[in-house]
Amino acid sequence: DPSTLVLFVLGNQGQPATLQVADTRTGRAEIAATGIGRSIQRAPRGGVSYVARSAAADGQPPFLTISELDPATRQTRALVRVPAGAGEAETAWTPDGLLLATVGGQLFSWRRGDPEMSAVAGFERLGLRSVTRLAISPKGDRMALVAPRP
Repeated sequence: DPSTLVLFVLGNQGQPATLQVADTRTGRAEIAATGIGRSIQRAPRGGVSYVARSAAADGQPPFLTISELDPATRQTRALVRVPAGAGEAETAWTPDGLLLATVGGQLFSWRRGDPEMSAVAGFERLGLRSVTRLAISPKGDRMALVAPRP
């Protein structure tokens, strides 16, 4: 639907970020999820994937799950859990439906039907310990990432 936008909205005054669905015809937006990570992506089959954060024990990083929003119905569902210990995850979908996610200096993959993410590559030997952005080319033949200097 060309009048529907899915938005990452920063929280005000210490409040968590939200995933919102906006209608450009009415100018209204509604919250679909709260406490999300910054990586939202158009997913295969028309949905929008995002990183959902769940509360953890004091002093521990949150539990992260890649979830999917159906913008038409506003329904969300969990797709796969991010490996334990991750404080953040960056995601991108390949044209053939493979989800890639970086956690620190590791690259993981997941395809619908898989029970969990699989480790694909480590960037540590390249000196990359914290990938902060990830993108896949439209043909799926190139990957771009952003990381701080070693």
